[in-house]
Amino acid sequence: MFLLILLSASCSYNWGQFKRYSVTTPSDLEVVGNGTRVSGSDCSFLPHRWYASNIAQATRDALQSAPGATGLQDVEVMAKSYQYLIMGCIKVEGTPVREISPVAKPIKKK
Repeated sequence: MFLLILLSASCSYNWGQFKRYSVTTPSDLEVVGNGTRVSGSDCSFLPHRWYASNIAQATRDALQSAPGATGLQDVEVMAKSYQYLIMGCIKVEGTPVREISPVAKPIKKK
């Protein structure tokens, strides 16, 4: 019975801690490759305070499969917390993009 209560408390600890965020993205983005979505994941033990570093690592993992991409667009973040009681995983999936740098005009020398 104690184990059941412990499991219930453990699994419900992170329930609802993920919030929905809205980010304004640059308008000068171009899709890298043919627009196929890429994904990456990262897992760690003892998943307290692991959100930010795991999301960043999962994003780096996804970008490795899209050479030339500097970021992801239309991103989905999925989390499995307390898998096997002591493990948490983050999966990031999105469309690889890169910023289009403005073409610099040559300066005429007089």
